[in-house]
Amino acid sequence: MKIRRFVSLWWVVAVAAACTGADRPPGADERRPASPTEMVQERPRSAAVRVINEGLGRSGRRVATAVRDLKQVSLWGPLTRDLFSLQLQTDPGPDGVPEDGHLADAMIGAVVENGGSGTHCSVRFYPTAIKQELTTLEEGYRAGLLGPPPTERRLWAGVLAHELAHCRNWDGGEPYAEQWERRALAAVSRAGLE
Repeated sequence: MKIRRFVSLWWVVAVAAACTGADRPPGADERRPASPTEMVQERPRSAAVRVINEGLGRSGRRVATAVRDLKQVSLWGPLTRDLFSLQLQTDPGPDGVPEDGHLADAMIGAVVENGGSGTHCSVRFYPTAIKQELTTLEEGYRAGLLGPPPTERRLWAGVLAHELAHCRNWDGGEPYAEQWERRALAAVSRAGLE
């Protein structure tokens, strides 16, 4: 596999979303530096985001399907329109599950390379955590505590939309990302994507 070299500028300001639902510390907005999209020249509107799928095995195929599904239900464009590049990774196995059990992380920064520069979003999925989440939702449904769970395919699309929403509007936090996740789950369901 040929490795692309990127000169990346990452902000030390913990521009990573753990998707734990934790609020930002009081006064964080007062110290907030400019976001990466404010600091880096945006790519032309006509240019498509460069997608680098580094997912491994079956989870890499799940990532590719989630991308196609979001495109099919017309959510991909709004979620990626301000991105220059998008790196999608998976961290398989039980050792790859974060302690709090969240399903994915997003990180934003900037990338500068020969072909231009712009906002870079990196999303890391935790396939074991996603599978555990599906099991929990199915058990809740069987116990009559929850509605029908999404299929695995739909959940991957929802998780991808959630993380892309963090990269789209960092300051929106979990409520903003959850809106996009619900929107994606509903859209792929309406489209009959199993």
